[in-house]
Amino acid sequence: MVLSASMVALTAAVGASLWRDACGKAALDEALALLDAPFATSPELHDLDADTIVARLEEAETYGLTLPDGLKSEADALAHHRRNESVFATGALAASRQADGWTARRRVLAAAIAREGQDVNGAWEHVREALALSPADPRALLLTADLALDRDDVRAATNALRRLREAEPEVAAVHNRLGLALELAGDASEAVHSFERAAVLDPEHHGAFINLGRAHRRAGDLEAASAAFERATRLQPGDADAWLGAGLVALDLHDVDSARESLDRAAELAPHASAAQAALGDLATLEGRHADAVDAYRTALSRNDGDASTWVKLGNALVRDGGIDEGIRAFGEALRREDLAAAHNGLGAALARLRDPRAAEELARAATLDPQDPNPLMNLALLREREGALDEAREAWRGALARHPGHPVAAERLARISSI
Repeated sequence: MVLSASMVALTAAVGASLWRDACGKAALDEALALLDAPFATSPELHDLDADTIVARLEEAETYGLTLPDGLKSEADALAHHRRNESVFATGALAASRQADGWTARRRVLAAAIAREGQDVNGAWEHVREALALSPADPRALLLTADLALDRDDVRAATNALRRLREAEPEVAAVHNRLGLALELAGDASEAVHSFERAAVLDPEHHGAFINLGRAHRRAGDLEAASAAFERATRLQPGDADAWLGAGLVALDLHDVDSARESLDRAAELAPHASAAQAALGDLATLEGRHADAVDAYRTALSRNDGDASTWVKLGNALVRDGGIDEGIRAFGEALRREDLAAAHNGLGAALARLRDPRAAEELARAATLDPQDPNPLMNLALLREREGALDEAREAWRGALARHPGHPVAAERLARISSI
């Protein structure tokens, strides 16, 4: 009887042990499955459910299972990376590597952490090592494309993405990034097709709709651009770029009420960014509120004073508001940053109003830099008219009409002085 009771107890203990082992193994298997989720369903590291991975590994440990060396630290590193905690992610990944070395998966994670920390050289080194360990690793190829796009390396980005597209043709993230690479390469039509494909493959991919909206706007298809940005704002109401795009399209359409609503929302969502403030300056300019435009452009420049085009806009707004000397200084600030035709044109027009002899040189430089824009030649023609140099004025008006056939002001002025 005692023997029978002992056997029962032993059997129960063995059963409990087997049950604990089974539960622990199930938790570990789930964690590993999540960590190695297929690229097609989780193309980016931020798509991996790191918190659940960590929880399942901890659960496995509570059942007495001994985890593979370094696995828990790797999962912790991934979780920290998803929370943008670079320092903690780096430390956890170092512990993982010290425990049992590098794998391609860990190299990809290290590259992503380095990129987040602006360590470009480190990121490239890690991604190259990942591809050396696993030449077809899709996340390594995707990160290669991201790093290449960061430095406008069209060839490297396109090569990596086309390899990925061949291996993983149904992944929206691949088509979306390929669209960005094609944009950089100047292939606008193919870029639109890639963004459209991304949106079809993943109708919830708001980034693809933002990029599609930008591409349509650049191509002049404002209706399609508006629809794309509207979809993006519905999918992700907290994305400032979606609202900014919607506001810029509304500005293009002269829909000031919609523009104001969208741009105010973009500025609210990204209070330290400059783009929405600059666009609000454009809105004020459109409405003839030049002092408000000056304030908006100055606010934008206080957040990013390296944007030459915003300095040009500030210069134009200042001149319209009566601040010619300040406008000239703004155009000078633009030219310190970039040799822009618009800056030379604005500066030349402002100098002409002051009868400064440097005006003609600035306008001629603008006309050379942008051979499609009639405005520098029109400003030069007006300057020559005021100086009484009618032959030169006629030549400039003809040049403006060659760039913009039928322009009513140029045609009327040329006709008027041709009879003199």
